[in-house]
Amino acid sequence: MFKKSLIFISLAVSTTHGFSTQVNQPSLLPEPVKLGVYDIPRTFDTLRTVSFEETWCFWDKYNDTRKNHRGSTSLRAELNAMVAKGRTPVVTIEPWPVTSIGTADSLLPDIVAGKYDLLIKALAKDVNTVGAPCYIRWAPEMECGNEYPWARKLPSDYVAAYRHFVTHFRKIAPKSVMIWSPVGNDGLQPYYPGDDVVDYVGFSLYEVPAASTTWFGHPMSFDGWMQNKYPRLAQFNKPLIIAELGVADTPEKQNEWLLNAFGATVNYSLLQVLVYFNAQDLHSWEKWGAKGAPNWTIDPAIFK
Repeated sequence: MFKKSLIFISLAVSTTHGFSTQVNQPSLLPEPVKLGVYDIPRTFDTLRTVSFEETWCFWDKYNDTRKNHRGSTSLRAELNAMVAKGRTPVVTIEPWPVTSIGTADSLLPDIVAGKYDLLIKALAKDVNTVGAPCYIRWAPEMECGNEYPWARKLPSDYVAAYRHFVTHFRKIAPKSVMIWSPVGNDGLQPYYPGDDVVDYVGFSLYEVPAASTTWFGHPMSFDGWMQNKYPRLAQFNKPLIIAELGVADTPEKQNEWLLNAFGATVNYSLLQVLVYFNAQDLHSWEKWGAKGAPNWTIDPAIFK
């Protein structure tokens, strides 16, 4: 739930699992860090500087495209469209309870019991037809908040459900790259499901100056946020992906903040991907000092 001109050089990008595309790498963004986007307004569609593209899948609405962020497009068609643009898909799967199967309270035990296996298999089949590795981010932000039925539950229940999901998903989509993705806050460690089911560690990083002032007494730079979160995430010694990155401010200040972020990535050796959340937030941040729901959208010129 989180512009100065740039000069680019052209290069081939290879993911860990062998899928190669030709993209443009910003000279101000040091290797090996790549750019990605979650792009509701579709303003980044034609950019050749974006290596990854993210989408959301609410699995309780998997067959209802009207309610799954995709309009009338199926998940399979959306993933194929991403690959056609030369991008590696990132799929965030939110496992909301299906009322015909169980409740929010029984969600994690129901997953372990196999009650959601048909749904897991259907999702894996869609991903496997793409013909290129997809990054799968299942049940994120589990250590923070209580708005998700999989969050703030017994760590042992979450770990068992995560492992069950990955085991069954990989049987059908073996090239999938699995992302375990907390927010990055204190208390994440007991939810780590194990090295064998985690390829990347993801996290969320959002900057709203008013909210940061409430939490820390001042706005936070990218470097400030990373110094806060990185030690907790680096302990697992996995490559890192910021699966949700956003800054809500004036266009000029967004530009300055992101350019400073690009330069600061050299300080974090495990960091490999930044995925910008180019959308309006769905939730109000007023309780943290912000004015309503932050608007994370930016001018795509920052990535040109």
